[in-house]
Amino acid sequence: CTVFNSDENGILFYNVNNSRLIGNNCSNNEYCGIYLDESCNNNTISGNIANNNGDYGIYLNNGCSNNNISENTANDNNNEAGIGLEVDCNNNKISGNKINDNSWAGLYLYDCNNNTISGNIANNNEAGIGLEVDCNNNKISGNKINDNSWAGLYLYDCNNNTISGNTANDNDHYGIYLYNGCDNNTISGNTANDNIDIGIRLQDSDDNKIKNNTINRNELGVLLYQSNYNNVSNNNVKDNGCCIYEYECTGNIIENNDCSDSTLQGPIFINGTATGIGAHNWTWAKDQPWCTGSGTWTDPYIIKNLKISGFGLFNGIEIRNSNVFFIIQNCTVFNSDENGILFYNV
Repeated sequence: CTVFNSDENGILFYNVNNSRLIGNNCSNNEYCGIYLDESCNNNTISGNIANNNGDYGIYLNNGCSNNNISENTANDNNNEAGIGLEVDCNNNKISGNKINDNSWAGLYLYDCNNNTISGNIANNNEAGIGLEVDCNNNKISGNKINDNSWAGLYLYDCNNNTISGNTANDNDHYGIYLYNGCDNNTISGNTANDNIDIGIRLQDSDDNKIKNNTINRNELGVLLYQSNYNNVSNNNVKDNGCCIYEYECTGNIIENNDCSDSTLQGPIFINGTATGIGAHNWTWAKDQPWCTGSGTWTDPYIIKNLKISGFGLFNGIEIRNSNVFFIIQNCTVFNSDENGILFYNV
């Protein structure tokens, strides 16, 4: 069937089970092209076209589980995502769909668990694939999520997911981004190349594994920002401006990564009165390859000849609460969030 110009949805299923919806064109409707609501289970949605709808192309809401959503095209939807699942839509298979050029995300999940997301193409959206708030134990594999205007793949407050074998290249900010309490996720075997800002970014996220990924030619390969006890190992992180950078982190394991051909120094933050594990004080600084000297009048600490990016997130050089002698000489500082160089109580 061809269904278009409806004041609400093209096709609505409400508490419908064991049905097949195949080969329809549900485009140019006010809300959704295809909408499954209230415990629609064990349905097959395949080979449909759901383009240019006001909200979602294909939308599942309120306990729609064990459905197969495959080989559909959901492009150019205006306010939401190509395909969206919200609130207890669990154990669905979402595979082989083309979900491009949507105003927000290609594929979006909210509070949905144990779904399999594989082999989809989600390009030229604001975000390719997004999972938010208690989306746990999902498997995201083999998707192409490139050329999106914000991020290829992002997770917000989601745990125990497996992200493997995806291609997240040429996105305007991040290839893969986990933030605000994304814990115990595994990110392995992905490619995150040529993103304008960061290949893989973790923020406020702990106990994740980032292993065996290819992360090349980004301004920053991997950022760990206020994220603790993560394992970043055996990744190919070549030709980035900066390879791997930590900010306000504790207990991360970073080992056996190939960081060859990095050209930039990450932001430098020194707090002269900081104490404890991971404190970035002068005792820490003097052991870094970019700092020499002992901090006295006759032998000051010297930081020189560096090209430093703030990654659009940090001050380039920030030194606080310091009473030692130091010199900063012949450094280039760019792309800082607020200040290129900040001295506070020095």
